[in-house]
Amino acid sequence: MFILLFKKQMTEMFRNYFVNRKTGKLRSRPQIFLFIALFVGLLALISSAFFGVARSFATALVFTDYEWLYYALLGFIAVALGVFGSVFNTYSMLYLAKDNDLLLSMPIRPSTLLGSRMASAYVLSIIYEAIVYIPAMIEYLKLSPATAANIILPSLNLFISGFAVLALTCFFGWIIAVISRKISNKNIITVVLSLVFFFGYYFVMYKFQALMSLVLNYAEKTAEVVKKYAYPFYLFGRANTGEIIPFILFAIIAFGLFLIALLIMSRTFIKLATANKGLKKKEYNSSALKTRSVKRALFMKEIRRFTGTPVYMLNSGLGMLIAPVASVIALVKGDVLRAALVNQAGEYRALIPALIVTAVCMVCAMDNLTAPSVSLEGKAIWVIRSMPAETKSVLAAKIKLHVILNLIPAEISALLLGIAFGCTAPEIVLVMLAAAAFILMTACAGLMLNLLKPDLNWTSEVIPVKQDPPLLFSMLFGFITAVLSVPVAYVLMFAGSLAGLAAITAVYFIAAVILYRWINTKGVKLFDRL
Repeated sequence: MFILLFKKQMTEMFRNYFVNRKTGKLRSRPQIFLFIALFVGLLALISSAFFGVARSFATALVFTDYEWLYYALLGFIAVALGVFGSVFNTYSMLYLAKDNDLLLSMPIRPSTLLGSRMASAYVLSIIYEAIVYIPAMIEYLKLSPATAANIILPSLNLFISGFAVLALTCFFGWIIAVISRKISNKNIITVVLSLVFFFGYYFVMYKFQALMSLVLNYAEKTAEVVKKYAYPFYLFGRANTGEIIPFILFAIIAFGLFLIALLIMSRTFIKLATANKGLKKKEYNSSALKTRSVKRALFMKEIRRFTGTPVYMLNSGLGMLIAPVASVIALVKGDVLRAALVNQAGEYRALIPALIVTAVCMVCAMDNLTAPSVSLEGKAIWVIRSMPAETKSVLAAKIKLHVILNLIPAEISALLLGIAFGCTAPEIVLVMLAAAAFILMTACAGLMLNLLKPDLNWTSEVIPVKQDPPLLFSMLFGFITAVLSVPVAYVLMFAGSLAGLAAITAVYFIAAVILYRWINTKGVKLFDRL
């Protein structure tokens, strides 16, 4: 039974690579190979960014008395990425899966169900760890002579450290689940805790260059700190350089953390997975019935969907926070940025407003609320289709949500960046108009892609929100069109920055009109067939 549940969980995680969602049939072998190749290629591309970091550490630490510190530091980065990358998925996979009640009602041991879910989370953590771990091994072996010990032990430690990462992700997920059970609005606490974790991670990444220089300049003191306050990473580093005793001790610690996490999870899984999430009984009090128009009711439904799904908010709404914060920083540092950019621009000064458009639009492209919006209806899509509402109004509400939530942060960002970089008033107005047209265009593009490739047979919101091709392709579409604003402005630079901005705005707006017309014709027919 464990094997069947594990295969089911892995199939759901990577379902789009093997199953054609439109027909429900298995893809052909060439198609499966292509999708897997694209996935591996994307991981390799991300992993390539860590070769430079590993090379810097290896050059400074290999062949010194602190050679173990190389693997200790890279191991810390790998574990941090593993926890950061899989903690949100683990929480949703364990406690928010739509089939928890169904599976627990079957003659299946809860421990078997929990074990299969944790095994899937373990695979995910290994994938994230490998992004850093593989470059670390390659760069180390480039400098240090290859032996059986420094090849086999690091390879085994990748999988052993995965148990420690799994324990940490399960522990954080358990904390969120416990807190969520105690309060009425579990989504807010989930989002707040996730944002604290997210911004903490990226603050460390922002300071990473300075931290790396500090570590390399004070290797002896860093080694003392690691050995004293992060002893498991000290053992990890010594083990990866070929020492057997530290390898055994680290394995004991990793498996021990996993067993503790498993013990806690097994005793609380059923209670938390089937909890009422803090909802309280309400007494009915008769009062006047408030009514809304159809369009407003549909829009409020989309708002409730967005605010009621933490993973949706985190993955499709993060840019709303990043854009204003980054713009305020740019405004505070305005003098330095103007000196750096305006002075270097020289005769290309007319491109600065277009660069602002690109920056704002690329952040907005991260927040595509429409790309998973149809899929998120799930198997309950019959509810919205049975309502006395036109399909055009249903789809318009999804576009409206995207536009309203993204427009205000984008306009604030465009205004602040325009001021920071010394743009004229007409340039700032056109930058803001271009951002507005871009948001409308990407909203329509995301909805079109989701109508073409909807996935209504999911068991966790993670699948449509993080793993669906419509989301990936809509983000790529947004990034590409945002970057293309600079060449357009360059071609029209002879006519001044205003001509380039006007052309960019016109292109975005015309594309939005074409896409919106498609949604109201062919898109309506596709939605009605679901």
